[in-house]
Amino acid sequence: MPETLTQFFREKKQRADAESASIDWEARKREWLEAIEGLYGEVRELLRDPLEQKTARLARRPKEIFEDHLGRYQVEELVLTVGDEEVVFSPRGRNVVGAIGRVDVEGESGEAMLVLQPGPRWAVVRSKYPALKLVPLNEVSLEETLRGVMRA
Repeated sequence: MPETLTQFFREKKQRADAESASIDWEARKREWLEAIEGLYGEVRELLRDPLEQKTARLARRPKEIFEDHLGRYQVEELVLTVGDEEVVFSPRGRNVVGAIGRVDVEGESGEAMLVLQPGPRWAVVRSKYPALKLVPLNEVSLEETLRGVMRA
C-alpha cells in the first residue's frame, strides 16, 4: 500500500480509538436494556385486550448478544403466542446504523424491524429502499406488523 493510504488508515484508527475511549459503553448498555424493557411494556399495553381475553400470551426467553464495545451480554426475547403460532421480538443490538437500537419481529410468514429513535421512542421500519420510512409504534402499526409476520 502506498504510504499515504497507510497513514490515512493509521490516523482513522487513532481517531476511532479516541472516540471509543470517550464513550461510557456500560451506560449505553444499561440504557439499551432499559429501552428493551420499555418496548416490552409498551407491547404488553398495546396488546392488553387480547391478553386479558386470553386469546394471546406473552412470555420471555433468554438470549445472548455480542457487540463490539459492549461485549457479551444477556437480554430477553419477548414471545407472543396466538394459538399455535409464535411471534418473537428479538433484540439485535444497540450499535446499529441510523438508530439507537434494533429489535426484529419474527413470525412464520416474515420479519419486521423495530428501531429505537432519540426520545427514546420506538418506530416500525416500513421500508428501507429507496429511502428509510419509519412509522411510530402504536396500536395500528403494531397490528399491521403482526399481520405481516403471522400466517393469514
